[in-house]
Amino acid sequence: MLTRKFSNYALSFQFEDIPKNILTRAKSCILDNIFNAIGGSEFLREKLCNVFSKSDMQSKSTIIGFGLGKMEKVVFFNSVVSRVLDLDDGHRLAMGHPGTVIIPSTITLSEYLNIKPEEAITALILGYEIYVRLGSAINPSSYMDRGYDSTGTCGIMASCIIACKMMRLDLNKTVNALGIAGSQASGLNEYFANGSMPKILCPGWASIIGINSAFLSKAGFTGPETIIEGKKGICQLVSNKFDTSKLLDKLGYEFGIMGVYFKQHACMRRFHSVIDTVIDIISKANLSEDQIKQIIIRSTTFLKQSENHYPKSLIDAQASIPFSVAIAIRKGQITIKSLFSGLADSSLLRLAKKIRVIVDIDLEKYVKENPVEWYTALVEIKNMKGLTYSQRVTLAKGEPENPLTSSDLEKKYSLLGQNFSEKKIKEIKTMIKNFEEIDSVTLLTEKLRPNFKS
Repeated sequence: MLTRKFSNYALSFQFEDIPKNILTRAKSCILDNIFNAIGGSEFLREKLCNVFSKSDMQSKSTIIGFGLGKMEKVVFFNSVVSRVLDLDDGHRLAMGHPGTVIIPSTITLSEYLNIKPEEAITALILGYEIYVRLGSAINPSSYMDRGYDSTGTCGIMASCIIACKMMRLDLNKTVNALGIAGSQASGLNEYFANGSMPKILCPGWASIIGINSAFLSKAGFTGPETIIEGKKGICQLVSNKFDTSKLLDKLGYEFGIMGVYFKQHACMRRFHSVIDTVIDIISKANLSEDQIKQIIIRSTTFLKQSENHYPKSLIDAQASIPFSVAIAIRKGQITIKSLFSGLADSSLLRLAKKIRVIVDIDLEKYVKENPVEWYTALVEIKNMKGLTYSQRVTLAKGEPENPLTSSDLEKKYSLLGQNFSEKKIKEIKTMIKNFEEIDSVTLLTEKLRPNFKS
């Protein structure tokens, strides 16, 4: 049984088993997520004020960048605030956004249970492991064919294994917890139809349901051991084509966290490669905005789905390739601020109308044969004189094979943490760099509470 075998591995996995490069990567994921949450908390401040009452503030769990609350609420909204800006980490094979479930679950629960940092980061790595392995087993079919968001489908299992590890549940209780959690696995992408907010709420549900599943198992509730591979289990439910061998293949030797990407544009990942390429072509050809006659993006049906020239909301804008590319042409980098201002900018909308996505049969075939390269596109920019500049792309910046520079990441974190003092930002970064050595996770979360410069 896959769940039992993975659970057995999870129970035996200890901090001493973590290779140095995996530990470093884990801390990079924590750093990225925390700054996303700081920025997201500021962005959602009004809504958070509507959700958290004065009585919540008497509790002891930290909502990053905002204040205090009850653990169940906090883990939900720490996931939401780290997702809302669409700058959170992801995995191109497992799809979705693991960090926005895994980091909040780890930080919030370790603060609540007073778990040592070494134990917390060990659980975190296991969270990435089950997420990436399950996500890689069910995708790309689950996302592209069936419309499931791995953030929810796989995130719930990640949150659950993190809780089981921290609560030191035995093998049978861990198996039952995963069975309970997997029975609630979901996360649908229908938000795409109208640009609504289940996209950012999805990781919140995954986090709290995964954690609650562990508490239920501890209390004696049971779940199906075949929740992953069973005839009515996750794989059968969410994917037309799946490979359950990926759950255990090279387990303990290859770590899924190493395949995580980091983002620099606040929009949907599927067209970051195109954005990077448009910026590159314009820079090399020294083209100004008014010299551009047309941009053709040749790619797949999957990319074509994002050809929305009339976005009506922020989430709509983040999912629109013409709109996002237009902002990139004008600003160089896509931020929440530029997305919002762009929605009211008629000249930007006119620029977006020059951008078209065409399904290319050869590229469609290529991507089906090489699903690891589903970002692949051919970008063509035609200027007013009739000259065409073209460039093919397969990987976006931020992938392990094409990483963001330290300067890129510092720029991102500086923007997200602008409401914190330089001193506080430095203290946060130092604590995360030495995460396994700090006395308590609470020492870190205390630094994350105020959302003003101090």
